[in-house]
This record gives sequence, structure tokens and C-alpha cells, in this order.
Amino acid sequence: MADKSLTVIIPGLAPLLTQEIAAGLLPKHLKQSVKYGKRTAEKATLSRQLFSLFSKHALQGNDLPDIALSGINTGIRVSPCYLQADRDQLHLFGPEQLAITPTEAAALITLIQPLMPAQLKMEEVDKWHLSLPEQPAVALTALADVNGRAVQVYLPAGEAATSWIQLWNEIQMVLHECAINTQRIAEGKLPINSVWFWGKGAFEAATERWASVSGINDDLSRLAIFAGVTVQPTASKLHDLTAGKHLMLLPTISLEQDIESQLIDLENTIFKPVLAALKWRKLSRVRFVFPELAYYDATLFSAWKFW
Repeated sequence: MADKSLTVIIPGLAPLLTQEIAAGLLPKHLKQSVKYGKRTAEKATLSRQLFSLFSKHALQGNDLPDIALSGINTGIRVSPCYLQADRDQLHLFGPEQLAITPTEAAALITLIQPLMPAQLKMEEVDKWHLSLPEQPAVALTALADVNGRAVQVYLPAGEAATSWIQLWNEIQMVLHECAINTQRIAEGKLPINSVWFWGKGAFEAATERWASVSGINDDLSRLAIFAGVTVQPTASKLHDLTAGKHLMLLPTISLEQDIESQLIDLENTIFKPVLAALKWRKLSRVRFVFPELAYYDATLFSAWKFW
């Protein structure tokens, strides 16, 4: 049999897998995948997992080279955020929770541009970039790794850290009582009262790693384009997979919706048929990835454990 492997990423399931009370909800083949697969702890976020899967080289540092995917060699990503004071800490929340409009984004960029060391441009309403003549001597942390967390330990570090932290504070002061945020608060929305600097660095994609890629995700789409791979919104049927490595990103499990029905769907469409394909030698290796928790590997030689 030609070597044929499958990597399946299941976002959002990690909390259930770490709660004993939820163990009874897990269907048979999902339980078996976790029980008998070779476990490797991996706390990386989904974004970091995806960058790793498409990178030719091991990722270095705490940042992710997001700006490189836009074809920019020098510069950093600037993401509008909400900074929440919580006792003696500040927690950062990313733009996906803010529903920023194009008008708001353009106005905010105009507002803070005088503070910036270079031109700030809007790539998307929630994704801006600062074009710089050279890479700043500062170590940054990817937004996905900070999102929802206290920011203190993630602040810029390195030779130029002081100036970037000062700029970050000045931007907050300008945004604090601006008209846009006054209006947003009056409408019951969260204010856009901060930004986050991240995303610098070069990126070299592994252009011949994946025979097929499927899923609906912005990072996945941009990384695949960078690697010269076409992304399908849904995966091919298992018996249609060619020789090589295949990547499948599933929709994020929502803990706010009917968990049981989502798990049953996963069982019938993913875990049961994938493990059966492994048993009948239609696949040589399978990796189930649960972002921010671990991944589990199964091979032809370990398939007998699942039955």
C-alpha cells in the first residue's frame, strides 16, 4: 500500500477531554482514539499549530510571522483589541469579539497614525500592518497566544522594548475617550481601547508537504496559498485520498451549543470511518490534533488496539 497519512485537527474539544465529568459524553471511537493513540502533550493554539504544519523550519520565539503572509518583508501586525482591567491585571481580547466596522477601523487608524513611526495601513477591518524600513529589535508574542489572558508577561521584550511599550500606552490614552468608543459604549458594545503588536518575521513554507488540505479558516487559507496548495472547504472521501500527507481542519466545537449532537456527528463522520480506514489499511498513519491540549497518533501497527 502506498504511504498515506491523515492529520485531523479538532478545535474546541480540549476542555471536554480534560474534564472527568464530560467523559461520559464521549462516543466510542473518540474515546478509543484518546485512550489508545500515542499521546504527545502540545499546548499550542490553533494558529500556532497551523503555522507549524506549513513551516519548512521549526518556529522560533513566541511570535508568528503573520505579516510575511501578506508579502511584507519588514513590518509588524497591529491588531485592534479590547483591554479589560481586572483588579491588578489587564486582560486582552482580540478583534473577533469587537465586530469592528470599516468606518471605525479607518477612523481609528487616522486617529493613532500621528503616534506611529511609519505608515499604518488597513489590510482588513481587524488586521492592520505597520510598514517599517527594517525589522525592529523587539521580541513580540502572537495575538492568539495572548487572547483572553493577562498581558503583563507577554509585553514586548528586547533592545527596543521600552519604546514599543511606551507607544502601546500612548495609543491607549488616545483611544480611551475617543468619539468612536464613546459611541460604542453607548450602544452597549465593547470599546476598541488598545492594539497588539505582533506578527513580524520571515516565513518559508513547506511547499511539498501536503497532498491535500481541507477546512474553513483564515490562517489555513493564507498559509496554504503561501505554500501553493489549494484548500477545499470540505475533505475528500477517505477512499479518494491519494498517496501522501493529507490535512483536515474541522469546524470548531461550540461548548454553547448541543455538545452531544456535535460529538455524535464527529463520531459518525470522522472518528469511526478514519479508524476503520486505518484498520483496513486504507491509511498508514493518523494524527488527531486537539489544539491547546495534545495530539494522538495511531498507525497500522497499533490499529488492533481500537477493536
